[in-house]
Amino acid sequence: GGAPAESWRKFGASTLLSIASDHARAGQLAEAVARAEQALASATLYKTSFPGLAAYEKNARAFIAGARLAAAGGIPTDLSDKLTLAYWLLPHELWADLYPVFRAVVEDPIGRADRMGVHLYNAACAACVLASKTKDSDEAAELRNQALVWLKQFVDDWKQRIAAPPPDSDPQIRTALAARFKELRRHALGNAHLATLRGLTEFRELFSEDQQQADKPAGVDR
Repeated sequence: GGAPAESWRKFGASTLLSIASDHARAGQLAEAVARAEQALASATLYKTSFPGLAAYEKNARAFIAGARLAAAGGIPTDLSDKLTLAYWLLPHELWADLYPVFRAVVEDPIGRADRMGVHLYNAACAACVLASKTKDSDEAAELRNQALVWLKQFVDDWKQRIAAPPPDSDPQIRTALAARFKELRRHALGNAHLATLRGLTEFRELFSEDQQQADKPAGVDR
């Protein structure tokens, strides 16, 4: 029947993309692209009969775009290409390549503000993981300091959003932003990628529950 056939097609595309990711983590970019192209071909061929394959087609195209940018080497000049590359490298945990790309993203004013500052947070994560992997103590300290700078910018930007929501926005938007920010702070405290910062006073001051209460704007119930 249709449902079992669609499940098998999805399984095939999913398996090919999984194999492509394994190749990517191993630095085998040509093999990664080849497997993703197979997933793309399969999803494109059968998506008319099985609409659920459209998501796999989209994922395969995104994977191929990111892998090709990675294979080209260097940092793209276009912000959209930087973001494509950054979010291709992130799930494959290619930290040494990821850090300079995210740095380039957040040094762009548009990139820094995009998606409510999430790129700053992810850039800090990349810096921390790289710090934990390097054997050079000076380099590790520099990376941790840079991560703290980005996290402070991330926190300050969120405080500003909560204190001054867009004009004519829903009166509840401030409460919703504060609730979301509280979730993000809790995530940061438990994020394994930020583990190298947990013993630092500056990190605790940014993300502690006490600090959340101290930052609470008037009229916002957290």
